[in-house]
Amino acid sequence: MFGFGWGLEGAALAMLACQLAATVPRALWVLGGRGLVRPAFRLPRFTLAPAREILRVGVPAALSTSISNVGLMALTAVVTRLGPADLAAYGLGTRLDFLLMSFGYGLAAAVLTLVGMATGANRHDRVRAFVNRAAAITVVLLGVPGLLLCWRPALWLGLFTDDAGIHAVGAQYFHIIGPSYAFVGVSMVIAFAFQGLGRATIPLAWMIARVVAVLAAAVVCTHALGLGERAVFTTIAMGNLASAAGLVALFFLTERRMRVTQPGAPPVSGLAATGTEGATLGSG
Repeated sequence: MFGFGWGLEGAALAMLACQLAATVPRALWVLGGRGLVRPAFRLPRFTLAPAREILRVGVPAALSTSISNVGLMALTAVVTRLGPADLAAYGLGTRLDFLLMSFGYGLAAAVLTLVGMATGANRHDRVRAFVNRAAAITVVLLGVPGLLLCWRPALWLGLFTDDAGIHAVGAQYFHIIGPSYAFVGVSMVIAFAFQGLGRATIPLAWMIARVVAVLAAAVVCTHALGLGERAVFTTIAMGNLASAAGLVALFFLTERRMRVTQPGAPPVSGLAATGTEGATLGSG
């Protein structure tokens, strides 16, 4: 961007170059036969059953991500009407959101795999242990930075601008939304765990309800009531909290029902033996 003077085009070219450079060693590892799975270069026989199982989980998961991004764009349009400083501060805040959410995404992706394996083996004791441990780790990974920026918003905002107006709005953003980052992480873990259970439509429906409710509340606050950015940020934070609480309740309700419909007495797992079952999110 700066060395060659290419500007934004340079940023796009740099991203493409990095993706290409990262693809080469991955391809050599996978196609070179060093991994556990060796791809066969022949067209498989197409059957509808595997495709149906993939789409049953994949389509709701893809729609959930798309709806979340559409909701973010709609909220950006709402904030735009509040002024340039509000838009800039909101943009800086959401950039950090995406950065922190990558940690939650990594853990949630692992939960999807582990929960799917445990469900297939009818080991529901492991399902709950995996989810609780991942949720606890995510709370720390996302909650600590959120609280830190709630205390000192300039740690992030100061990296990009010295504008007093942007700092004022950005401080409100992190003061209100920062403490809710932990709840966003829990929501991600639970949503991916639902996919591992093969129940991807539940987090999709919850995502739609959350986006509609938050967006409607933000529009009412800014247009009908004439409130400012504080009301919008409060709406987002409350949506994060309510989303996590609702998904946790729905997950453990669904998981308990699956235990009843799929009876069995699995052996005591290694995780249960360490005392994990004694203090879980769904205990009591």
